[in-house]
Amino acid sequence: MKKPDGAWIGPSGDSQAVKEVSGSLKDAEKLFYEIVKVCNVEHLVRPHPKIAGGLIAHIEEDLSIGLRSVSSSGPPTVDIMIDEWRNKIREIKFKT
Repeated sequence: MKKPDGAWIGPSGDSQAVKEVSGSLKDAEKLFYEIVKVCNVEHLVRPHPKIAGGLIAHIEEDLSIGLRSVSSSGPPTVDIMIDEWRNKIREIKFKT
């Protein structure tokens, strides 16, 4: 995912599919809702069916965005899921 200036968000984490940025759960929530707002799908935000306390929005048939307050590695995470990425989840992890 790129910032408006064209630069990639954060350095790579454990893999190229993971980006790490400084921030808290509030920052992760802010990014999630900014993407949802830009895509004009606020009405599609639902509780995540598999992640307690998580949120998900199916933006298009092949595009979803998720928010997890915690992840298996610990920090809050925004997930970007696009079918053409062959079900790979792109993650932005917010570390303090």
